[in-house]
Amino acid sequence: MSAVREDASVVDEDWYGRELEHEVFRRCRFVDVDMTELVTEGVVFDECSFTGVRLNASRHRATAFTNCRVHRSSLFGADFRGCKLTGTAFTATELSPVTVEGGSWAFVSLRGASLKGSRFSGVSLREADLAHLGAEGVVLTDVDLSGADLTSARLGGADLRGSLLGDLDPRLVQLDGAVIDVAQALHLIGTLGLDVR
Repeated sequence: MSAVREDASVVDEDWYGRELEHEVFRRCRFVDVDMTELVTEGVVFDECSFTGVRLNASRHRATAFTNCRVHRSSLFGADFRGCKLTGTAFTATELSPVTVEGGSWAFVSLRGASLKGSRFSGVSLREADLAHLGAEGVVLTDVDLSGADLTSARLGGADLRGSLLGDLDPRLVQLDGAVIDVAQALHLIGTLGLDVR
């Protein structure tokens, strides 16, 4: 049976290298906690807040961070596999580089974040707020960007192959040197209203 913690505050604690399995945290506050090299599997963080938390080099498998708030924290070198981050918002947080494989980051807010050096593969970013994203050279392969707000995002040199570009308007996104496939090229041409014959 999973251990459940609700409405708890965890302040200035050392969770370095801790391993969590199938635990549940609901509406919990984590403040100035060292979670460096934390390992989670099947853990649920629901409506939790993370402020000043160090999650550097942490590893997460089938873990959920749903409707969470992450502020002034660091995820340098964090690795997410098959995780669900639906509705989570990141503000003033170091996210580069992170590795994300599979799972859902739908409705996530990464507005203005830097993802340089990060890799996202097979992830859903549907309806995500990616406006003003700094993602030069990022790998975004086989990613679902349907409905995502990419206004003024910087994707120069990014690898976008296999991704669903949704409503991406190349006039509103910096794409110089981005790598795309033929299907994406035709999609972007159509977005520009051009008629290829």
